[in-house]
Amino acid sequence: MLGSPNKPDSQVTRGTNTILIEAKAILNEQSITQETARLRQVADNLSGKLSRYIIIEPLSGLPPSLPVRRIKAQIEQHAKTEEGVILEFVLSDVHQGKQYSLKVVLLPKSPDTTERGGVGGMNSSVHTLTISKRIRDALEEKADKYGSIDMPFVIAIYGAGQFPIHTKHEFDALFGDRVCNVHSSGQVTERRKPNGFFNAMREGKRHHEHVSAVLFYRFKWLQDTHVQVAHIYHNPFALRPLNSGLFPGVPQMVPVLKWINGEPE
Repeated sequence: MLGSPNKPDSQVTRGTNTILIEAKAILNEQSITQETARLRQVADNLSGKLSRYIIIEPLSGLPPSLPVRRIKAQIEQHAKTEEGVILEFVLSDVHQGKQYSLKVVLLPKSPDTTERGGVGGMNSSVHTLTISKRIRDALEEKADKYGSIDMPFVIAIYGAGQFPIHTKHEFDALFGDRVCNVHSSGQVTERRKPNGFFNAMREGKRHHEHVSAVLFYRFKWLQDTHVQVAHIYHNPFALRPLNSGLFPGVPQMVPVLKWINGEPE
């Protein structure tokens, strides 16, 4: 890749048009569930040992396995600093070559409580990442691989295994999580947070304007056969827009936020 030591996962050329494509598979939901269960066990065990309620929230994707002993030691070290107060902190580490971050909240237990694991409805627990957040994390891992490049750049996402990605999750990931406001009149309005992959800002400009589009790929079994389907979201703020004509017949959401070539299933 000219101007960068990195090589693209794929480079597509048709006539005079060249597109860089980076591919990213999101981990199987089953493996994430297993690691989430291990974090929940960590929270429950430390809750009894430290006499506090513990909440652990993954802030990023998790590695295939977790360094449980190291996480326990880090939490215990923080717990020693102050007792009887609410503590909230972030643990960031690297394990098996993958960086991860956990948000940890330590809540004091009432000294006279006799209930196991609950005061005011608060239990030691693990908050799982939303699907849209996991999609954004996957996109972020690929987004800045080249820096500024003078050609269209596409990131392809595949939900591996049984990962349940639907278009509503994709839209939340790209254009921001939905927030509902209930007005005094009873009217409900919806807006989107500015945390979408396409509309997020940094230093006064769109952070991912160098990414032309995001392609979602799906592999579907149909009785005795299977189909491979894809659809594309064009970045409405892209510096180098993708030519929609390069993908005839593929459902695409173009910059005016309208589907062409049909809609994805």
